[in-house]
Amino acid sequence: MLRKLVAIAAAFFSISAFGATAAWNATVLGTLIDDENFGGCMARITPQPASRSLDCPGGWVTFSCSGDFTTVETGNRKFQAAQLAMMTGTRVFIQVDDLRKHNGFCYARRVDNLPN
Repeated sequence: MLRKLVAIAAAFFSISAFGATAAWNATVLGTLIDDENFGGCMARITPQPASRSLDCPGGWVTFSCSGDFTTVETGNRKFQAAQLAMMTGTRVFIQVDDLRKHNGFCYARRVDNLPN
């Protein structure tokens, strides 16, 4: 019984220790739409998520337009916010979660358009 409790506690703490969320102001450098991969839509941002100690490759984040981590509508609205920022040259406040990923790329939980 004690061995099971220790195993459960170890699993709980190891999961929480490896997952993180961070938020920062970023510039959107590009966008991507895909029918089959990456949750359907992504944006390339700078500074990159890894610079915020997140386990995220490259500078791309997914908005889960496929509806896996949010609704399709919400994912598309976040993607549109990223496109707006890219086209107007403004920055976004972005919150990224490195526990949820599409094809290895981290999920952006929140996107706020910022004024100039």
